Amino acid sequence: MKERELNNRLIMHENGRTTKEKRHFFEPLSISKLVLPIFNEEKRYRIQVENDGQELRADLFEIDQEEDELKPLKQVENLIEEVKAGNLKNVKEILRKNKSLVHGKNALGFTALFYAAREGHKEIAKFLLQEIGVEPNVDDLVVAARAGNTEIVELFLSKNNLDINGLDSSRNTALMEASSNGFEKIVRLLLAQDEIKVNITNYFMKTALMMAEKPEVVELLLQNPKIDVTVKDFEGYTAQKRAEKVKNQALVELFKKHQNKTPVSS
Repeated sequence: MKERELNNRLIMHENGRTTKEKRHFFEPLSISKLVLPIFNEEKRYRIQVENDGQELRADLFEIDQEEDELKPLKQVENLIEEVKAGNLKNVKEILRKNKSLVHGKNALGFTALFYAAREGHKEIAKFLLQEIGVEPNVDDLVVAARAGNTEIVELFLSKNNLDINGLDSSRNTALMEASSNGFEKIVRLLLAQDEIKVNITNYFMKTALMMAEKPEVVELLLQNPKIDVTVKDFEGYTAQKRAEKVKNQALVELFKKHQNKTPVSS
């Protein structure tokens, strides 16, 4: 086929940059000329091209800078909405087109994996970890523990680089959240980790033991050789003194049972 060259053609690149370059069309297009509007090379445009069989006409639409900057955020938010809804098929399709969105954060600063962990969508979390290669962070682990999503906590604990003692954006650890919410299975999982630190304090100087209210969870914590029952919160109360103050007799009895405990280094 005979090739026809058209000069001074406007090119819109993937990164949004516009240039004038030589382009080529083949004879079957039957184009005699290209009509280009005047454009400012300092601005960004969307281009719409129409072919009426006689000429190729390009219409330019200036891109609003603010709108263009928000586009990636909107794409991330769309991905997160599909994750929240548990739509694995749609999540796969979105990431097939743009894998980098998996690392994007919404206006609150959280990623798709965070919402998979929060909502308990194990298959989506598994897909993100095992097929996309995402690494969970402290926020992901803590929110899974807070929500009681045991299987997702197990998935995260299988990752070697995860700091299981890290404080999330609320200044709590996974053990604190699981203990506070009475999720016994997750507490057991966390206490079984060699690197677990049980006496970390949060913003209010409270430990996991101080935050626990369910007797079964308190018992688990008191059985841990690293536990320190003498730690005081910001008001000067130990976990036992707090239980006595609120007249939680079941917990008071547990503390008395373990009152001679001497903690090992945590």
